[in-house]
Amino acid sequence: MKKILVCLLSLLLVACTSNSNVESNVETPSTTEETVEVNSLKVLAPKGATAVGVSILSYEGFHDVTYVDGADVLQASLVNPEPEYDVIIAPSNLGIKLAVAGKSQYKIADVLTWGNLFLVGTTDEINEDTRIALFGENAVVGLVYEDLFADSVGEKTYYGAVTEAQAALLSDNADVALLAEPAATATIAKAKENGKELKVIADLQTLWQDKYGDSYPQAAIFVLGSTYENDPASVDSLINTVKTFIDNTNADKAELANIIDTVTAEELGVPSSAIVEKVWDRLNLNVKDASECVEQLNNFMKLFGVEDSSSALLK
Repeated sequence: MKKILVCLLSLLLVACTSNSNVESNVETPSTTEETVEVNSLKVLAPKGATAVGVSILSYEGFHDVTYVDGADVLQASLVNPEPEYDVIIAPSNLGIKLAVAGKSQYKIADVLTWGNLFLVGTTDEINEDTRIALFGENAVVGLVYEDLFADSVGEKTYYGAVTEAQAALLSDNADVALLAEPAATATIAKAKENGKELKVIADLQTLWQDKYGDSYPQAAIFVLGSTYENDPASVDSLINTVKTFIDNTNADKAELANIIDTVTAEELGVPSSAIVEKVWDRLNLNVKDASECVEQLNNFMKLFGVEDSSSALLK
C-alpha cells in the first residue's frame, strides 16, 4: 500500500495583556507540525463520463483504479461480502437501493455526475412512426426517459448497450436514439463522415430540471464503510483530488486533453480526448456532498421505489 504524509501547519499566537504601566508584548508566532498519513485506495469505476471524472486518479498514479464496462461488475462488487474495493463509482440508484436494503457495505459520499443523456436524430418531430433506439431499460437511462416521455408516441426498441443504440441510428434502423455523452457527439461526427446529418433534438437534463426544478444525481462516489471508519483522511483526500480536478477543468480545460491521452481514451471508454474536451460541459460533472443533495436524491430514487435515501449516506 502506497502512503504519503500531509503536513498540516498551525499557528499559535500568544499575546500578553497590558495595562497603563506595562507595554504590550506579542510573542513571535510559533509553528507546530502534525503529520497525517494518506494511503492508496482501490477504486472501481465504469467507463465513460464517470471514468473521465476520476481520470485524475489514474493520471497521478497514486490510487489503484480499475475501469469496467456495464453495471454487472459494479453490482457484484457492491454486494460482495468480502469487499475488494475501498471506493466504487456507480449509478446512484444502484448503490443507494442496495445500501437502503442492507445488502451493501458501501455508502454514498458524494454525487459525481448530474446527467449526460440526449436524444439524437434526424428530425425534431417524433410521431407514431418514429423508430426510437433506447438502452438501459429498468436502469437510470431508461427510467429517466420513461418518466420524461411517458406520453410520447413512437416505436421504441430497447438495446443492451449505448453502443447498440448508436449502431441502430447509424445504420438507419432507428430515426432517433437516446445516447449519453460523449457517445452522442461521437455519433453525430461519425454520421457526418458518412454523409448523414444528425443533431441533438432533446436535452434530458433540461427537461428533468423543468419538471423537478433541479438536476438528477446520475452517478455517485460510494465508499466502503470500514474504509472510511478506519481511514477517513485517505477517503477525503481522494474525493478532494477528484473535486479539485473537476472544478479546475470547469474553469480551464487546458490540461484535460493531456490527462485523457496519458490515461488513454481506450482505458476510459471514451472516443477521444478531443471529443471529451468538446463536450466536457455536457458531461455535467460536479462533486457535491451527498448530505447536501438529499432532496435531489429522494426525488430521483422515487423512480426506483425508494422514498428515503438518508440511511444510505456515508456521513
